[in-house]
Amino acid sequence: MARPHETLAARLSRIEAVAIDGVVKSEFMTRRDREVLLREGWLSRICRGWYLLHAPGARDGGSVAWFGSIQAFIRVYLSDRFADGWCLSAEASLAIHAGNTQVPQQVVAITRSGGSMNLPLPHETSLFVYPDPLHLPERVEVRDGLRIMELPEALLRVSAAFFRTRETDAAIALRMVRSPLDVARVALERGPIDGVGRLVGGWRALGDGVAADSLGRAMEESGRSFVETNPFANPPPRLGRRPASPYAGRVAELWARMREGVSETWEPPPPRVPADEYLVELDGRAERDAWNSLSIEGYRVTPELIKAVREGRGVFDDATQRDRLAASGYLRAQRSVRASVAAVLDGQDASDVVRRDLDAWHSTMFSPHVEAGLLRRPQLLGYRRQPVYILGSRHVPPPHDAVPDAMEELFGQLRDEPLASVRAVLGHFVFTWIHPFADGNGRLGRFLMNVQLASGGYPWTVVRMENRAEYMAALEAASVEGDIRSFAALLRRELDAGG
Repeated sequence: MARPHETLAARLSRIEAVAIDGVVKSEFMTRRDREVLLREGWLSRICRGWYLLHAPGARDGGSVAWFGSIQAFIRVYLSDRFADGWCLSAEASLAIHAGNTQVPQQVVAITRSGGSMNLPLPHETSLFVYPDPLHLPERVEVRDGLRIMELPEALLRVSAAFFRTRETDAAIALRMVRSPLDVARVALERGPIDGVGRLVGGWRALGDGVAADSLGRAMEESGRSFVETNPFANPPPRLGRRPASPYAGRVAELWARMREGVSETWEPPPPRVPADEYLVELDGRAERDAWNSLSIEGYRVTPELIKAVREGRGVFDDATQRDRLAASGYLRAQRSVRASVAAVLDGQDASDVVRRDLDAWHSTMFSPHVEAGLLRRPQLLGYRRQPVYILGSRHVPPPHDAVPDAMEELFGQLRDEPLASVRAVLGHFVFTWIHPFADGNGRLGRFLMNVQLASGGYPWTVVRMENRAEYMAALEAASVEGDIRSFAALLRRELDAGG
């Protein structure tokens, strides 16, 4: 007779064999397998007849599992029902072209057949499907299994309201067009012509008169008239060059749109103190900083444990290993960051120092885990090579292959930004928005912030554990709603509190 854990393993194996990226249709499971795995937390219901296979024990009610799987469900579900007779709407397609990884409350798809429906999904999300065979694109682009409109057609088909309510997506999408003549070809073949005037005006608003004139001339030479209009409610920032990727473009857009909100919140830096005095003050905050930063990340550390680890004393058992290793790694990384701060105080450019030393901070932070045999040294080299998800957040960081371009853009923004306060606040925010490493991003983001603060003469600033909820909410508001002011104000209050 099989043991209980062997029975569970067998059930999991059967479901894994029929699941597609964790999504499984109920008709491919036995009733008993479904009941057991639901009870044990390995399955959760998506909607009638569909389930998600995931690891049990999520602390956030399963939002991380769902937000990380919603795209997989949409492509599996739509392909199951409509084969290749479906495509995401122009708005949903543009969000993907523009590198918007935020989980939308509603995804819209058009189909060749069937009726309209609104399918409620977990965590206040939904899928709306409607038939429109006359406007289903003849050509589609497939991204991770999602059938989306090609960029020129999506730009022509999207409503005028999109440019007012989703300005960042619209601006990035316009900047990602390889040639305005691709838009002209689609407009002449498929229409709608009324979208041309918005794109001509949109390019001109972005400062790309060449693209605007090229599209306008192509339409006029074809005998088609249009009315040029600026579709943007607020003038988007003029960024110049075409971004290396939509994710790099989004970093540039975020920085340009948010920097004023930071600069208005922060006062000028205080008078500079000698470097040796600055470092003495930094050292005085080291243990307090370690306790708060690790506690924010969920480690069960105490000031006494931090002090004992720093002094190399104390007896620890297996129950404290995770927290002890994290504390040891943080304190080692903190010493590495102190050397970076000293270099900045000595006159080195802060953006160059961060770019040079970031990998060392990361590898040093996790070196105790290597010594304990929990990680291999090669795992610490370079950026992450897998997707990551943030507990309880609707923001999904960019895919791993987008990280290098996004980080290069971040380094460029740090280099070009004249205000240390903006470099500190936006450097921290954008770094955690990218989430370039598999772990440690929050701690590293606060290190980056403090190196930039040092470059302006601001003191080392501790984000206190007592303000964790406000801190996380402010990061979420910046990531999802584009509101940086609450985050900037919180960090300024923490600086004024004296850490």
